[in-house]
Amino acid sequence: MHLYVGQNPLSKHHDALVECILSGATPTHLTMRMVDYPKEEMFREFVTAMTANKTISFLDMSKVSLPYEAGQETCAALGALFAENTTLKELDISGEQAILESARYDSLTTVVLASLTDCIVWELGLSMPCAGCPRTRLWKF
Repeated sequence: MHLYVGQNPLSKHHDALVECILSGATPTHLTMRMVDYPKEEMFREFVTAMTANKTISFLDMSKVSLPYEAGQETCAALGALFAENTTLKELDISGEQAILESARYDSLTTVVLASLTDCIVWELGLSMPCAGCPRTRLWKF
């Protein structure tokens, strides 16, 4: 099953969404393109829940936006997601004028690539903007 929830105000039901992800009551594919997070902490909680999730193998978070640049704690949470989640096979975190594509992506890219050295479950790839590149690149591992 593939659930599309993009462009919806997920923050209204954030706690329920995180609980479903933590409990594994989710489909195998989740698309949440163009979701605006009013607080970085909410996005970080979502990422932390995804780290423990054992049902979602495809996640599209493209064009997700935060109220400001992703901080070190959020970058660390994303790094943990890549290093510890053994179910997720395909992830899209590409952006188009989204905060996740900001200058802070240099540190995010470093965290992501460093985390992937310990992770061998990525079969399909990771789509994310490359610092200084106008187009999205697909990283395959």
